Amino acid sequence: DDDSCDQADDLKKFKGLVLDLSYRPINIVGWKRALCLEILEKAEVLVYYDQLVCSPSRVFFIPAVLKMVDFVYSPKPKTLRLSLSRTNVFIRDKFKCQYCDHDRDLTIDHVLPVSKGGSHSWDNLVTACKRCNGKKGSRLLEDVEMKLDKAPKEPNVMDSRELPPSYRVFKNIVLNTKVPSEWIDYL
Repeated sequence: DDDSCDQADDLKKFKGLVLDLSYRPINIVGWKRALCLEILEKAEVLVYYDQLVCSPSRVFFIPAVLKMVDFVYSPKPKTLRLSLSRTNVFIRDKFKCQYCDHDRDLTIDHVLPVSKGGSHSWDNLVTACKRCNGKKGSRLLEDVEMKLDKAPKEPNVMDSRELPPSYRVFKNIVLNTKVPSEWIDYL
């Protein structure tokens, strides 16, 4: 059926979840890279999408979940101190709004607004959803009758094993509202 082999632009939406030998997510790759990993036998495909792609001589299903067949280097566990960054504030707050516990449309909020002397520091920055951040605006928490789940503070020294293997993968999985159903059993 020629329609099933149509190489339309909508193939870009097909991503492959790559797992290490212990089935931990380590990367998200495009469909072409996922297919190359399978063809080169660098990864074992655990789940396929129902979508087909064609070469001049063969038809392939697009891999959805792949497990690497060889060991992927993982640095030795070590203790580290997180630097102040947007991503690290999200990680400290477990990708949840600190006002309502919502986990979508996240931003960073200054608890004491900059316009009122607030600083850009661990103890003044929290993860907030757009709705709560908009509601609070540049006002004080008391003025809008809002409360924090917990007071923000600088995270203690962390064991590197507590952090996701890849911030990008972790963030994409946690924040993506459209995680493919083929991935669910592996997250």
